[in-house]
Amino acid sequence: MKKPLYGDWNTTPKSECLQTGEKIDRETLFHFMENSKTHAPGLIQIDEVADIAGGVPIYDTIYKEHTYAPWIYGGQCEANSHVNRNQALMPMVYICSQYRADTEEELRQHIEVAKWACRDIAMAGAIPIAPHLYFPRFMDDRMPRERYYGMGAGKRLMEQCNTFYVVTVDGVISEGMAEEIEYLTEVLLLEGSTYNLTQKEVQDIVRDRLER
Repeated sequence: MKKPLYGDWNTTPKSECLQTGEKIDRETLFHFMENSKTHAPGLIQIDEVADIAGGVPIYDTIYKEHTYAPWIYGGQCEANSHVNRNQALMPMVYICSQYRADTEEELRQHIEVAKWACRDIAMAGAIPIAPHLYFPRFMDDRMPRERYYGMGAGKRLMEQCNTFYVVTVDGVISEGMAEEIEYLTEVLLLEGSTYNLTQKEVQDIVRDRLER
């Protein structure tokens, strides 16, 4: 293979190993086929257990989105799945959503939306980075100097991310969100995705969180 698979047995730096989401070359495809006894449609997993995640064995996995799509390295996944479960191979995703609010109720909604987005990303096999859920625990966003610190520190965290996830409510992008998106796309040249929630969906998210 042109790139080795990540594992404790391998001394190659992680950055030089095959990365999740990376297209598979022919040599790597043959390696997977030769080391897998069963091939499900659009999914091939090496028989040998790569690691244990939460008590469950995980396997090096490649998959295809559809018949005409290329083979993609999914990471180390549970059996019959292409969702990576090894945190060492998870991409880091910056969460961009609104935080500042005019009322306590609005603030609670913004926090719950950010939590929902983080869980959505985590369940998809990535690591969410949401500074607006972290810094306000010890910094006051209403104080200009402390808000400036939070925005600057957030940019440092953006630089560690592979992509970003913008979550809006009724299509609203706040001033802070716009600044983050500009930095992510114009300075870091990252490509992200977006998801828009309606007010009703936000209310459902808040109610669901309160009922837990």
